[in-house]
Amino acid sequence: MGPLTVGLTTVKVVRDGVPGGFPVDVWYPAKAPAANERLAAVAYDVKDWLPADVQAKVGRGPVATFQTRAIRDRAPLAGHHPVVLFSHGYGGYRMQSSDLLQHLVSWGFVVVAPEHVDRALPKVLANPTSFGRGDVADLTA
Repeated sequence: MGPLTVGLTTVKVVRDGVPGGFPVDVWYPAKAPAANERLAAVAYDVKDWLPADVQAKVGRGPVATFQTRAIRDRAPLAGHHPVVLFSHGYGGYRMQSSDLLQHLVSWGFVVVAPEHVDRALPKVLANPTSFGRGDVADLTA
């Protein structure tokens, strides 16, 4: 990991063909916390990305919890930063490579990671033969 603090915010992006839009995570260099400031980093469980019917089959407890170094909605670090567009794979989700994403940010990059709803994990679990084609449109939006 690099020396910079990692911030994370989620925005909704609207484009044709996706009713209600889709979530996009923006990982960015953030202001460092003060020495006496204690901030909670973002954690998530793979189970959070499963459809409700599949979550019910898995049970109540966590499945695979991931702890990030990102601080949700932390003030951004001033300056210009190169942007990386992250496009998750078929059956994936926008935070699936959080270790890679936060590593890039810790060295000064901004990473934009959309949820490709037409080929994300919930869609694939519901219909494994469904292949989405909206990834380029999502990244462009």
